[in-house]
Amino acid sequence: MDSEATHDVPTGTLDFMACEVEAQTYLFEPDDEEDEDDEEDEDDEDNEDNEDNEDVFPFKFNPLHDMESLWWIPIWILYHHVDKAGKQPSEAQKKWFGELFPGRLDARFSVFSARVKYKVLPTSFRHAARIITLTMRRGLRVAYIASEKSIPPAYTDALATLQPVFTRSLARAAARSKHVKLYTPSAKRSYQEDPTVETRNNKHPKVQSFFRSLPKY
Repeated sequence: MDSEATHDVPTGTLDFMACEVEAQTYLFEPDDEEDEDDEEDEDDEDNEDNEDNEDVFPFKFNPLHDMESLWWIPIWILYHHVDKAGKQPSEAQKKWFGELFPGRLDARFSVFSARVKYKVLPTSFRHAARIITLTMRRGLRVAYIASEKSIPPAYTDALATLQPVFTRSLARAAARSKHVKLYTPSAKRSYQEDPTVETRNNKHPKVQSFFRSLPKY
C-alpha cells in the first residue's frame, strides 16, 4: 500500500469504501466556524489575503481508510443477515441497511458520524453489534480527528492507538458470536451449512469467513 498516493478516482468495493475516499476530501478537520464571531471586525481584505496564503494539500489515501474499510465489513455482515432460516429482517433493520449501504457515493458520512442503531438487529447479533457500532466506531472517529488536527494528516500515532482497539474489539465480537448463525433473508440454510450461498447481487466475497478467521479468546 502506498500511503503517499493521491487518488483521483475512488476505487474499491463501494460498500466498504472509507467515507473520505468516497468524498476525496478530509472530513474530520477542526471546525473554525466558532471563531468567526471574534473576527467580525477584521478587514475583509486581510481575510482574503490570509485565505490566499493558506496551503492547499491534495487528498491522499492513508492507512486509517483501510481501518474504516475493515469496520464496514462486519457492519455489512450484521445488517445484511438474519439469525433464523426463513426469517425476514425487520423494517427498521432494512431501513438501516439502506442508510448504511445506499449504493451511491457521498451518502454515508452523515450516518457514520451519528450513532448507529444496533438494537434494530436480531437479539443474538446485538452483543457483537454493540462492540462494533460503539467501541470500534468511536475509536475510528477519535483517530481521524486526532490525525486531522494537521493537514496532511499525521496518522502514525492515531493508527498505533487504533489498531489494538480493533484487535480487541473484533476478538470480543467473535467470542460473543460463537454460536450465532448467519442467514440471508431468502436463504433456507445458514452460511455454515451452505457455503455456496452468495452475498448481495454476487458483488461481495463470502465475508462470513471474516469472523471465522479471528482469534478466539
